Amino acid sequence: MDRFTVSEARRLFFHRVLIEQVMATPGLIERARARLRPAGDEAWRELLDGPFERLAEAVLEASPQGGLLRAQSPLMAALSDQERNALWQRVGLQQVVAYAQAACADLGLSPEEELAVMGEEAAGWHRAPPQVLTAQQLEPLKQIIAIQRTLATLEPDHQRRRDWLRQPHPAFSVAPIDILVNGGGEFLQHGLAEMVRPHLSAGDVPAH
Repeated sequence: MDRFTVSEARRLFFHRVLIEQVMATPGLIERARARLRPAGDEAWRELLDGPFERLAEAVLEASPQGGLLRAQSPLMAALSDQERNALWQRVGLQQVVAYAQAACADLGLSPEEELAVMGEEAAGWHRAPPQVLTAQQLEPLKQIIAIQRTLATLEPDHQRRRDWLRQPHPAFSVAPIDILVNGGGEFLQHGLAEMVRPHLSAGDVPAH
């Protein structure tokens, strides 16, 4: 993925959270209007003067036009440093949630298995990502992300990763999925880390 694509993905994620903030802080619209130039910001002027629903739809549109709006966003410019930092923290948390959900999907976990891994509170996260996460809630998300990424190194084939998870493994005596859904994410993560070591080149291993 090139640098522009990564930057645009982060900007889109940020504006999803920013739109939520605008709903809670209508004064941001006025602050954004004050940031507009006398000429050259007609698209943004029209959106800020129009219905909120149209503003949200245009800013979050996954298109070149939506990307241009986000790159020139007066809403982002209207934030104080404290507000911007707080929103970036929320973006980071929501990205972790999205990565964990993608890892569960890649590994073929059922909705019930996903909740067993991520916690019962994750039931509503596909509809509305959490605003905050405790360290205890964050840990299993980091574990499933690490497990999926390590498995992708061991088994580049998508279906073979899923098969590996559900077949009894001699290193664990049971199918890894049984460990995963019973709170053994950390144990499974460490076991996989040992398995992947022989596949690393010298350049992949950090120097002591």
